[in-house]
Amino acid sequence: MPNTNKTIQQLNLEDDFLFAKVMNNQSASPQILSDLSSVFTKKVGDFFEIGV
Repeated sequence: MPNTNKTIQQLNLEDDFLFAKVMNNQSASPQILSDLSSVFTKKVGDFFEIGV
């Protein structure tokens, strides 16, 4: 079995474990989801070349 351990520097919100831990923090979750939604909306807007 390959070693799947990561250093702190390698972790980001694409990592399922870290994302789950962050989402368990009830005071931080709404802001993080809002920030992620903004990033996603901007990327979709850029893809379709519309102003969002």
